[in-house]
Amino acid sequence: ILPPSFSSPSLDASSLTPTWRLKERMKTMGVCLILALNIGTDPPDIQKPTPCAKLQTWMDPTLISRAKARERIGERLEAQYAKWQQNRHGGSRGLKYKRALDPTEEEVRNVCTSMRRHAKNERLLFHYNGH
Repeated sequence: ILPPSFSSPSLDASSLTPTWRLKERMKTMGVCLILALNIGTDPPDIQKPTPCAKLQTWMDPTLISRAKARERIGERLEAQYAKWQQNRHGGSRGLKYKRALDPTEEEVRNVCTSMRRHAKNERLLFHYNGH
């Protein structure tokens, strides 16, 4: 116990609030899923170690065709985000999802521009996975 003569500086609530937190709540309006997986194509400058990770969204993309694997990975990733984004009452928050599977630079720009236009000043989640 500190003696009564010890005085500590008074703390107010504003000094305890972290500066990185937003002052106003923002809603996440949409999710951009950019997947540049290049399934079946290894990078030219890297030798793949053995063993190595192969699973994408808990499935092996080498077991089905490249096009089907891309679609299925995109669907499964979207389903995972939808599950995480449910509100406490079990309902969906109505997020807009946009997928770009093995996109060109122009396709990524178009997805980002359209999602930004949709979200206005609210927040977007941008998921990129590329190899």
